[in-house]
Amino acid sequence: FIFEHPTAASLAEVLRRLAPSRFEPVEKVADAPDYEVSHAQRRMWVLVEMGGRYSMPGAVRLRGYLDLGRLRRALRQVVERHEILRTRFCPAGADLRQRVEPDATVDFRVWDLQGATDPVAQATDLMLDAAGEAFDLERGPLARVLLLELAAQDQVLMLVLHHIVGDGHSIELLLRETLTFYGGGELPALQLQYRDYAAW
Repeated sequence: FIFEHPTAASLAEVLRRLAPSRFEPVEKVADAPDYEVSHAQRRMWVLVEMGGRYSMPGAVRLRGYLDLGRLRRALRQVVERHEILRTRFCPAGADLRQRVEPDATVDFRVWDLQGATDPVAQATDLMLDAAGEAFDLERGPLARVLLLELAAQDQVLMLVLHHIVGDGHSIELLLRETLTFYGGGELPALQLQYRDYAAW
């Protein structure tokens, strides 16, 4: 078979004919008080109920002058953009539902460590504490942000998500988007949200 179709293009054409695509597009779901959860979210809920803590931390070092008000606005834009960052989880009998909150709040903590004897060591301790701190899946928010000011123009920006709303790639993406908005950049509106994927 492979010898009869020696190029990738000819082999791809044969495979296309043998297995017609069953791709189902993800449909946008109508606004509702709450939404279905994905299998992964349900599994994570069960693990948390059994006593597990599943925090996903990530951080970036920032050098130079930092406008705190501008950073707060950038974070608010990211939370407005991604509904999953405003989502909490509500048991409904034997079912579990996710509820998207309209208010784009974020747990944002600022630590001024400029007078500390060893600001890096203290920042490390604070980041470990933040990463290990439990989230309340029913109340939210399920993301927290720390800004650790090591020196006048030296900071660490840390984002911690609960694994039920994100993964390692999410952390990188959200930090990058925060810095894009902080720099005055724009991003195209999202066509789909996680609730759409969960229903699909």
